[in-house]
Amino acid sequence: MVNSRHSTEQPTSTTTAGSSTSSGFKTNTMLNGTDSATVKRELDQLLETYDDDGEHLLKELPLYILEVEKKIPTIFTLTGDVIEVEESFAAEECSASGIRSGKPNLRVVEAGKAVAREIDIAIDRLSRLQRFVLMHVPKEEDGNNFGVAVQGQFYSKLSKYLKWCDAIQDEGKSYHHSRADSKTSGSHGIGI
Repeated sequence: MVNSRHSTEQPTSTTTAGSSTSSGFKTNTMLNGTDSATVKRELDQLLETYDDDGEHLLKELPLYILEVEKKIPTIFTLTGDVIEVEESFAAEECSASGIRSGKPNLRVVEAGKAVAREIDIAIDRLSRLQRFVLMHVPKEEDGNNFGVAVQGQFYSKLSKYLKWCDAIQDEGKSYHHSRADSKTSGSHGIGI
């Protein structure tokens, strides 16, 4: 945030060979009490950090994808077709004792935790990539309209993936919310 004292003018004078002349006003730009040279130097360092981080993420992206691919079989251990998996969960989840207990399915909880960890990592990486792209959008006036369009599409895809990750995080909350609702409904004799 810019301090309201961002520009202070102070009269200056010059003394040469015994004579004094007033040279008007000197502008001393301040940002939250820090001079503009320091702010620029710190901003340049920050941009360099973002550059290094973004370049590293882009370089390592294929490895991150492989890393997640290797984790999927350890997170989702059930085998069989969709109907078999659904029936095994339904038998446990929808049984009268399962509903009365109100306890969440441990396999779902563990898978949810593992997915939440991976989604948190993905959100962090995607956000850092977005920042990298934003800081490197070429200017159209430089005649690089194609580069602007390509980076715009890439940024749009990153935004789409971030929204998708947010939706996945919300699903975990929905599971526990629906379990709580079914427990409440079941205790009033309504059931599901």
